[in-house]
Amino acid sequence: MDTLMNSERKIFLSEEEDNKANGYYGRTLNAESFKIDLNVPRDRKGKFRPKTLLQVCHALSKMLFYRYSVRSISHIS
Repeated sequence: MDTLMNSERKIFLSEEEDNKANGYYGRTLNAESFKIDLNVPRDRKGKFRPKTLLQVCHALSKMLFYRYSVRSISHIS
């Protein structure tokens, strides 16, 4: 997840001439019985929003809404 977000930020910054990477901030994604600790990349101007993270959150929300358990989908990669 971190690698995807870093790649996404790199692409974003290649289109922003006067903006640069500015470290990370920590977030924890909680879903059912597990937690994922993330280092979300940021930029100096605060414009970068990782779409990858939003897509994962949306997918997890859907799975929980339709009552899929972590165990029932653990074989999917």
